[in-house]
Amino acid sequence: IRPYDAPGLGHFKTPLKLERWRDVLARYYAYTTGLDRQVGHILAELERTGAATNTIVVFTSDNGHSFSDQGLIHKQSVYEQDIRVPMIVSGPGIPAGERSEALVYLSDLFPTLCRRIGAPIPGTVETQSFLPAVNDPGKPHRSTLYHAYREEMRAFRDGQYKIILFDNQRVRLFDL
Repeated sequence: IRPYDAPGLGHFKTPLKLERWRDVLARYYAYTTGLDRQVGHILAELERTGAATNTIVVFTSDNGHSFSDQGLIHKQSVYEQDIRVPMIVSGPGIPAGERSEALVYLSDLFPTLCRRIGAPIPGTVETQSFLPAVNDPGKPHRSTLYHAYREEMRAFRDGQYKIILFDNQRVRLFDL
C-alpha cells in the first residue's frame, strides 16, 4: 500500500515511504489501545462505586484518519470515512445493545442529553435532540446532512445518496 493525499487535498502530494506508513499505523493503534484501556478504567470505576446506575456515558471522538481510503491518509475530506465518527451512548433508560443508523451531528448531542436528564434546552441551541432515535433505533432523526471541508469540498447526504462537490468544479455521486 502506498497511501498518499490526493492533489489539492492536503499537505502530502507524494506517496509515503513504507517505513513512514508503518510508523503512522503503529502510532495510531498504540493511541487507540491506550485510549481503550483508559475508558475501561473509567467504566470499571463507575461500576465499583455504584455510579454507573445513574450515569450517562457518551463515547465519541473526532473523525480519525482515512488510512488510504480514497488515496487519502489524513482527515481532509467529506468522504464517509472522514465524516463518520463513533458514538456510543449508554446509561439508565437507554436501550442496551442497539445500533442506529440515524443521521446526526455531534452538536445534536447537547440537546439530546438535556432532554434525557430533563433539563431545559437553551433557546440559543440550534441543533436537535436525537433522543427519539436513541429510544427507537429504527426511527430516523434527520433526513439529510451537509458537510464542508475548508473551501475545497462540500457534501450533501441523505439516507441513500451522497453528492460531493470539489473546488466548485468536480462532482461525485455515491449510492451509499
